Amino acid sequence: MSAIQMILDPTLHSPEVQDFEAALRRRVVGQDRAVRRLARVFQVYQAGLSAPGRPLANLLLLWTDRLREDAPGGDRRRSPLRR
Repeated sequence: MSAIQMILDPTLHSPEVQDFEAALRRRVVGQDRAVRRLARVFQVYQAGLSAPGRPLANLLLLWTDRLREDAPGGDRRRSPLRR
């Protein structure tokens, strides 16, 4: 009998996590690192590896309400969230 060695690849994501990350990318502008981290947290939750009774993550989400006058192409949205 031969032993099968399985190596887990942390860069692979389930379809649900891929959909979640894609939806965030459509709505959140200029925060790629934060989106990747949120997708990672969601992956841990989906895999059932989160500790029961504890928060999944502590998040501090900040953005400005000022107009983005320095944005290329005259993009003058008020926040990094697309609506």
